[in-house]
Amino acid sequence: MTGHGGGGAPAGQWYLRRPMETPHELRQLLEKIFADSLVDPVERAELMEAKKGLPPSEVSRVFVHFLEEKWGKALEDGRLSASERSLLSRIVDELEIHADHLPEHMRVAMPSHAD
Repeated sequence: MTGHGGGGAPAGQWYLRRPMETPHELRQLLEKIFADSLVDPVERAELMEAKKGLPPSEVSRVFVHFLEEKWGKALEDGRLSASERSLLSRIVDELEIHADHLPEHMRVAMPSHAD
């Protein structure tokens, strides 16, 4: 259930108080969280709670698919800018995507995550 206020969230800040029940819900949450390219502590906590409703393998699949979509958008112009690389790196870090789950082309382009 979504809500505002009360629990210390800034006015106008959305947050969830339940685990996600479908991959689609989790995907929508990722879009909201990364819309401004930053993840604040409230969003991070919400993501942690949301993951509890799905099996880890499904969460991983949604996370990697989200990253692959962002990768595709970043490369629409044929090059990966520093800001795009930074966003992709932030997504990998925030979603705790292990290097083993990154497609090879991403590992090459983002060597700091290849280990």
